[in-house]
Amino acid sequence: MSWPQVNIMKSIIVLAVLSLAICASSQGTFDVDTDRPGTDIPGWRTANSPQDCQSQCRNTPNCKVWIYDSCGGPNAACWMKSEVNTGIMAKCRTSGVLDPRTSFRNPILPDKMADPWMLQVGDWYYLTATTGGDISLWRSRDLTNFYGAERRSIWAPDRAGSNLKDLWAPEIHFIDGRLYCYFAADTDTQLNDHKMYVLVNNGSDPFGDWSFAGKINTNDDNWAIDGTVWNQGNGNLYFIWSGWENNILNFLQNLYIAKMCTGDPTKLCSPRTLLHRPLQNWMRDGKSGVNEGPQILLNGNRTFLIYSASSSWSSKYCLGMMGINSGDGDPLNAKNWWKFDDAPVMKGDNGVYGPGHCSFVKDRTGTDWIVYHANDLDLRGDIAWYSRTIRAESFRWNGDGSPWLPTPPRNIYQDINAPPLF
Repeated sequence: MSWPQVNIMKSIIVLAVLSLAICASSQGTFDVDTDRPGTDIPGWRTANSPQDCQSQCRNTPNCKVWIYDSCGGPNAACWMKSEVNTGIMAKCRTSGVLDPRTSFRNPILPDKMADPWMLQVGDWYYLTATTGGDISLWRSRDLTNFYGAERRSIWAPDRAGSNLKDLWAPEIHFIDGRLYCYFAADTDTQLNDHKMYVLVNNGSDPFGDWSFAGKINTNDDNWAIDGTVWNQGNGNLYFIWSGWENNILNFLQNLYIAKMCTGDPTKLCSPRTLLHRPLQNWMRDGKSGVNEGPQILLNGNRTFLIYSASSSWSSKYCLGMMGINSGDGDPLNAKNWWKFDDAPVMKGDNGVYGPGHCSFVKDRTGTDWIVYHANDLDLRGDIAWYSRTIRAESFRWNGDGSPWLPTPPRNIYQDINAPPLF
């Protein structure tokens, strides 16, 4: 081989090495042919790829390092480590140090889902949403990453021998040391018959056992969806939901409130009070007017009620706001609530359409986050319903203590600052 040929071969080898290095660096903390012995977290796990092994580590308490058997084929071994030990060269091992992400991109769950509700219990964030056929929970240690998260169906009508169907918008609340799950459902005997129902958990583990407690309603027993609980303190609990004036198919969804029975958050002990009607143009779509998905948001002595407005089947869906301040009187008197009806407080923009039906959660630093659903495209009708995905973003507070809700970031293309993982 001549000297020019040798030099060419050397150049090819150097370029190949550089290419490998670039590929490795593009993988982030993926270290090929590297093991980190010691400090194993008990349990046998398998993964389909290094990325899958890394995702499992993110959702395993105390995991800081993952090791993947890169020669193991499908369902290869995936080891978790609780400490960052010195790396050694080892064939068939790909490892990585779990470096918390500095950014993420929406959506936070790969499935097409709507009506998200999130809560933190211990080291875990639990997410639920409308599936239609059951009540499912996902859990992750990262509130912005539910890819590969463990999923559990906590209740389903077919398993319980129930005639309920079309389960919508479940929420889980801690009340006096117990967990309660509120959701809307229809029956298989009558159309447009959605009412609110409740499950009870005897412990504090959302993945634990749940039992059906029954329907939660006022004496008029009207159509009702999207119920939520407001704990005002001093033992006062209120139920707020979206409903019709009567059980005849109606084109106006209003917000209602009733007091929950003392010591029994599965029952209502007052008549319902009308809180808000969808009268403004931005709350309407043709002859339909919608107020739904109410959520309580607290800040100091101020109580905000964030709700969804306009048609959930279009890009007009958005968030509105009303509230009541400490000392303003009986919450069952609608006149004691102030309304901000001038415009939405969050609406579609930046290539994101129809943001709505939100919930609120704090990260490990106490920063407030909004979790909501939206669409990637300007759609209308059933396709809009079935194309929604779940997103998250932090928000801040205005000088008067009201929430400053963000403009939705650009779908999968815009980086968002991630919350701390540990």
